[in-house]
Amino acid sequence: MVGVVSYRLYSAKSVTATQPNPQPKTKPEEWRKHVVDEMRGRLKLNDEQIGKLHSAFDTTRQRFAEYDQRSKTERKSIIEDQHQTIRSFLSDEQRAEYDKYLLERQQKRRNEATKKTHGAS
Repeated sequence: MVGVVSYRLYSAKSVTATQPNPQPKTKPEEWRKHVVDEMRGRLKLNDEQIGKLHSAFDTTRQRFAEYDQRSKTERKSIIEDQHQTIRSFLSDEQRAEYDKYLLERQQKRRNEATKKTHGAS
């Protein structure tokens, strides 16, 4: 019995959850055009209302951009606080190695980001 169960476990194929054809991300301009067209037809918006709708989308985009910037700034501050906390309990030799480690990680992230932007083009 143990042999049968062991064989079944050994020979079982693993299943990976992958999307067969992932949908490309919609560009903001395409999304806006789609939503405006849909709302125009469904709500029977007039030209003045369409202008106000675009204005509302513009305002929201600006507010999200400002939020994203504040969020990035706050995130950087939190990370720097973490680094300072870690440095505070390290010896001078460990601190130097930690700083080297951080620089290497930063360079690796830059390289990966560069590969993503150039690979996606």
